[in-house]
Amino acid sequence: MATLLQIEANRCNTLKSTGPRSAEGKAVSRFDAFKTGIDAQAMVVPGEDPRGLEELAAEYHRRFRPTTPSRGLSARNPPNSSMTLMHPPIRPRRK
Repeated sequence: MATLLQIEANRCNTLKSTGPRSAEGKAVSRFDAFKTGIDAQAMVVPGEDPRGLEELAAEYHRRFRPTTPSRGLSARNPPNSSMTLMHPPIRPRRK
């Protein structure tokens, strides 16, 4: 169990650790916990070429030729899912 002195020191330290404040710092730290990309909110993650998603979506449209807006949405979801599944595993950084 922590002593009162340790608890107070922890409280003081947490006030100093507020995370990034600048837009640049937030952009960098956004992917700190990134491991595989399977839960990524972005379809294209750092290290990937954005043209890959565009090419994959174009291939789905060529193959399935959606004729209505709802079918167009159906043709758009598989490339996004495929791109998410294709995110390569990221090795943790060594410090």
